[in-house]
Amino acid sequence: MYLTRVAVTARQGELHMVPVWRSLLHFGVKAQEWGVNIDAQEKQESLHLDLMCKDELEPEQLRAELRASVPTALSVEISRPPSVVVG
Repeated sequence: MYLTRVAVTARQGELHMVPVWRSLLHFGVKAQEWGVNIDAQEKQESLHLDLMCKDELEPEQLRAELRASVPTALSVEISRPPSVVVG
C-alpha cells in the first residue's frame, strides 16, 4: 500500500465533506490522518488527507472522482511521496 496525499480546496461554505468521504469509500482507501483548514482572509476551506491506497489506484482516477463529488472545488491536489510504501 502507498501513502497518497490529497487536498481539496473550495470557497468558504462550499466544501462538503460527506461527498468526499463517499468518493474515498468507493476506492477502498483508508484515511491515516486528516485535517481541515479555513483561510478566512482568502475565504477558502481545505480538507487535507493522508490515505493508504492500493498501488493500482491512479491519481487521475481519484482526482476525477473527487472533482465529480465536489463540483465547486477550486482545486484537487494529489501527490504520492516516492519513499513511503507500506508492506
